Amino acid sequence: MSTLAILALILATVVVMEFVAWASHKYIMHGFGWAWHRDHHEPHDKLLERTTASRFSARRSALRCSLRAAR
Repeated sequence: MSTLAILALILATVVVMEFVAWASHKYIMHGFGWAWHRDHHEPHDKLLERTTASRFSARRSALRCSLRAAR
């Protein structure tokens, strides 16, 4: 694969992932995920937000699935 093709693939991946992140934030986090995401938009003095906790939970689940699939 040529260098230009690799760079085009990287650029396309970044563009698609930015769209996915935007759409997820708008339609999931401001939709049915609002209960988890609300404190992200409100002032608070807590160290972590619920949104942060859900990210850790999702990453842990993904890691567990990956490790289980690798067996």
